Amino acid sequence: MSLYNNLKKCLYLYEFDLDYILFHVNETKKYFDETFQINYADYFKKQGPIALEKKIMENISTNNIDIIFVFIFDNNFEISPDFYNSLRDKCRIVFWLFDDEFLQQTFTRYYAQTADAVIMTDYLGRSYYEKLDIPTVLYFSSYPKKDYFHIETEKKFDVTFIGDVRDERKSYIDFLKNKGVKVNIFGRGSERGPVSMEEMNLIFNKSKINLNFTAIQIIPWIKEFDPLTVKRAKQNKGRPIEIALTKSFCLSEYAPALPYLFKSGDEIDSFRDKEELFEKVNFYLKNDPARERIAANAYKRALSEYESDIYIKKVLRETFEKIENNKKHRKNTIEIYESNFFKKRRLLFFARNIRRSLKKLKIRVALQLFFYLFKNNYSIFKITSACIIDVLKLKK
Repeated sequence: MSLYNNLKKCLYLYEFDLDYILFHVNETKKYFDETFQINYADYFKKQGPIALEKKIMENISTNNIDIIFVFIFDNNFEISPDFYNSLRDKCRIVFWLFDDEFLQQTFTRYYAQTADAVIMTDYLGRSYYEKLDIPTVLYFSSYPKKDYFHIETEKKFDVTFIGDVRDERKSYIDFLKNKGVKVNIFGRGSERGPVSMEEMNLIFNKSKINLNFTAIQIIPWIKEFDPLTVKRAKQNKGRPIEIALTKSFCLSEYAPALPYLFKSGDEIDSFRDKEELFEKVNFYLKNDPARERIAANAYKRALSEYESDIYIKKVLRETFEKIENNKKHRKNTIEIYESNFFKKRRLLFFARNIRRSLKKLKIRVALQLFFYLFKNNYSIFKITSACIIDVLKLKK
């Protein structure tokens, strides 16, 4: 069922078989007449960049693709902005961006310049793309009500955290424990370890207070370029929506965009430091009516706005409308800009893959990588130097 008459055939490009990415692929498929998909990271490793570009071009031509959805969740450089630019006269291009709070300034903005529209989770980051006249659609996150739902059960856990126990999160949890608060921890780095989706849904329902943290995970290459963002920026997570769909209470670390996801004090509450966390944990453990009121309001909001059947359809409609409204001013190709840092990262990415291909005796792929870089104005000296630098870095 196509939502828009001129956009019936869709090609999905994604970088790995992550469940969260595949969820969005599968949820959006039903709104197109035909869909096709390529795991470009996997194909790149096996066949090389020239073969990958050829495969994408053939897919577009053979299947008469109207629109491409590109899912970016990391900083992989298998496909260049220049290549996406060359596709603009063949179909529409939409980038679906995640974690743009810290990827925008170093990575995703160089790809977004080729887009007909950008779907992004960063509420405050939209203004950057809008300043460049790139149509932007906000998408916080969404989950199906068949996976996250309310269960009438006893609230046996006082405070619960599910997720990676890392960085500042552990210090907050340890602080509560030292104050005598009973905190149940599930996920990587915890004694209980990761839990399934079914177990997670049950744990949310059984918990009086479900914690959410918003600090950005420290990524070395981003810290090198932008240490301030990594140290101070906070980002909205999808966890409050999952919790809300179970009609459970979420106490979240503050993020500047959090009040736009749920109303503060009415649908969610937040803390900025350890002392405020402890104060609010004490308050909500002693005040069942306040806690239950907030959980009920969040539940109503999540079901009406963030449940996947509702939210994804809304986001697609808005995306298609923006593409349609912008078509009179659209150019088939544009001038591409890249920073020196971006070029350096891309060169090192290719150097790493050349080394990997040679190590695995994939000579054809390694030669493709060399030729591809040379074709894109990288000198043999730069390519070889990057390979050596990369090997030395890995040895440290």
